[in-house]
Amino acid sequence: MPDDLVNTGPPQAAVPHHKTQIGVSVARNRCETPAMMAFVLLESACSTIYGHPQYHAVLFWHSKSNEYDRFEILISLSVVKRNTKKICLSTGNCTAPTTICEEETIHRALVSHPGSQRTRKRRQRRKKCQNYTSSAVQESGDKQQVSVVEDKTSYLPPRLPHSIQHEINSWPSTMRVSDQFDPWAYWSRAWCSMNTLYQTRICIQAKGSPNPGVFVNMITPAAYSTSLTPINISCDTETTFCVSFAEPEIICRPGTGLMNMMRQITALYVESSKARYQDNAQDFVILLVPDEPRSRLCCWLNENSGSEPALQVHSQGTAPVKMGIVHDSSRFNEPLIFRQWMPSPNNSIQNLKIECEQLSSSRRQLCRSPDEDLLPPEPTKSTVVSAQACTVDRLPFGQSIFGLFMPPILDTLERRLIAARLCDTILGGIQFETLDHVVTALTTPYARPRSNYQRYEFFGDSVLKHLISCQVFFQHSHWQEHELTRARDQFVQNHRLTKAALRIGLDAFIIDRRTSLRRYTVPLISQSLGHVPKERNISSKTLADVIEALIGAAYVDGGLLSARQCIKRLLPEIALQALSPFPFRARLHPIPEHGVDHILKGSLGYTFRNETLLEEALTHPSCGPHSTTASYQRLEFLGDAVLDMVTVDHFIRHSTEIPQGQMTLIKHAVCNGNLLAFFCLEMGLWRFMLFKNPALKASQETVFQRYVSLRTHISLTLTEGTQYPWQDLSELAPDKHFSDVIESMLGAIFVDSGNDLSACGLFLDRIGWTRYVQRILGVGVDVTHPKNALQMASRSLAKFSVTRSKNGPGGATYDCAVHIRDTQIAIASGCSCRAEAEVKASNAALELLQNTTLNSLISRYSCI
Repeated sequence: MPDDLVNTGPPQAAVPHHKTQIGVSVARNRCETPAMMAFVLLESACSTIYGHPQYHAVLFWHSKSNEYDRFEILISLSVVKRNTKKICLSTGNCTAPTTICEEETIHRALVSHPGSQRTRKRRQRRKKCQNYTSSAVQESGDKQQVSVVEDKTSYLPPRLPHSIQHEINSWPSTMRVSDQFDPWAYWSRAWCSMNTLYQTRICIQAKGSPNPGVFVNMITPAAYSTSLTPINISCDTETTFCVSFAEPEIICRPGTGLMNMMRQITALYVESSKARYQDNAQDFVILLVPDEPRSRLCCWLNENSGSEPALQVHSQGTAPVKMGIVHDSSRFNEPLIFRQWMPSPNNSIQNLKIECEQLSSSRRQLCRSPDEDLLPPEPTKSTVVSAQACTVDRLPFGQSIFGLFMPPILDTLERRLIAARLCDTILGGIQFETLDHVVTALTTPYARPRSNYQRYEFFGDSVLKHLISCQVFFQHSHWQEHELTRARDQFVQNHRLTKAALRIGLDAFIIDRRTSLRRYTVPLISQSLGHVPKERNISSKTLADVIEALIGAAYVDGGLLSARQCIKRLLPEIALQALSPFPFRARLHPIPEHGVDHILKGSLGYTFRNETLLEEALTHPSCGPHSTTASYQRLEFLGDAVLDMVTVDHFIRHSTEIPQGQMTLIKHAVCNGNLLAFFCLEMGLWRFMLFKNPALKASQETVFQRYVSLRTHISLTLTEGTQYPWQDLSELAPDKHFSDVIESMLGAIFVDSGNDLSACGLFLDRIGWTRYVQRILGVGVDVTHPKNALQMASRSLAKFSVTRSKNGPGGATYDCAVHIRDTQIAIASGCSCRAEAEVKASNAALELLQNTTLNSLISRYSCI
């Protein structure tokens, strides 16, 4: 050892004497990669591969330069054999081949080897690794001094065992899960133990009406954790009522007599909107009493109980405002809403008629689903009945309307109590500003509510994908794109989410019970206490969707911080860490090797602090492992998730709610690779790409020629058109690396800016992507793909037949024919790619269907 080198590491005697010592030397690197940084990297890699007890690190200090100059790592030969023979071919008697690692094959930032390049199959990757190491064995001979490189295959994310994969494939589509949580059971027990009650003042007022509204007090045995937001209820095609709730107040528990009177008043409200009350039980979980002093309740009950014959009401001249619901005895006491008296021509009392509106039509309006709101409103049905066969309730209709609105009010209260219970248990610690987000995330479309979990599931899917992508990207800096993708997919697959939902007991909080206003009964204490929970059938995908919907609800309510907290509660096995850029990348490459054009830096709309990331975002994989800069594939993986998040933010910030199906179509259109490639060509970003494949240059020039011929029409369509330019973009047929550069640039900006999505948005603003997204959302551009539009127009009868024909060396053309019932109706020939052929054929078939009906078209071709 030279005199100017001092060994500051552990003594060699620390290694057992019966094991052969092998020194792992790393060449000096005083310029871009300090020995200290390389030492930290390789020491961490050896710790992962071999474990701390099986190696020793030695770091050498250079006294003249006053810095760490080189280092060695001492590893036992048996340890090396055990960890390398799994990936090496046997060569004669040598079962532990000697591996030579040359300096020029080592990436300065990521330790890799030629056998670790991205391939489509893992078998090919392993085969290359075996060939590389076996050739090193033949060249090294009997050398005892070897240089060991990190075994990259040991860092691959583990594949799922065959038993688990078989379990996923055989996972049932429908599962038996717990019954829906019943919050009324808790309140029923509270009636028996609580000495205090809670009173909430409810106001029902018609929207646009100058009247102050009608008030009633709701008595409950317990308070709800959050305030109840107003409910809008459509009673008919013209009238919408707003039900608002005041803050609950604590009141003393009334005596037995007053309590029985309150139950009779509640029964009066319930009976008023029904033909008959079949259950005499009055032990209601919730009581409704008029907004009157307690001393007035007895008089109020006597004044409003019972009914009077319609003829007597007419003779008394009772004002219609004070009249109650009309019951027709000839129609089994069907409840009707009074409209006007219809005297007979001779003013005979016996022939007096009443024009009424059927109460059943108002009930149907209350339970209309969002899909039915798109349909034309049902006309108000009026009927004329004989006054002699009718009775009129003494309870005015303005008060009896509480009985009509009681089912939706209690149904809304039940959903929020379920959500509050979930927030107190499974989601404990997450502060939601409003329970409405949680209620929506728990409600399935089968329940036919005004809103269900589909929108939030769409948001949560992108949020979960983004956070997991960031997790694996920053945590595993040596993984390639396909390895990151595999690891992410294992975290977000529906099978894993379904098992997580069952493990934490989320199935009991999923709301799928449909409310029937005609059959709805007010919950009773006796029924709730005697109810035995039963199992129910729920789709396994619904369990996974609710997990994602809750994550989406947390993101809408409180941003990424709340979403991360929600993931930790719902998926505790995913150890999310604080997002931080890879700390070694900036220090390993302070100055890019090739330099970055100042014109490019000025056109991005963002200034990089670490220009190495910018160079990496432009480096094509054809540069290979000998390049000092990694390819853009890892950043492209991250940028894809970033683009999804930016798209979701546009949907959330839009002024009106966009249905989940429409959001899916828009996201598919704006994240389309051809559209991103067009923006890449518009910006000229492809000209700064680094690559070593000569064929890539010729391919870029070919695409650029097509871009020149199509640019004017595509730009005009993006700025003024009402249709998405599917056909023009398919004719452009750009290579994938054009769109990959846009996504890798987003990933680079995201890392360099410290995980700032707004910085990525500035870049998307600069290339024109944001303006087009806002135009789609504002103007309503039709983004339906021509194939989907054709399937809807042809009632799913259209069939596509694509043929590929070789056109000289390395070239091919595609033909696509559209058939309806084995009859060809359209064809597209000589296309450069399959997508172009399908789009052109679909447009030709759509144009034909616009000029004639589908039935006549089928009949015309059937006769040929």
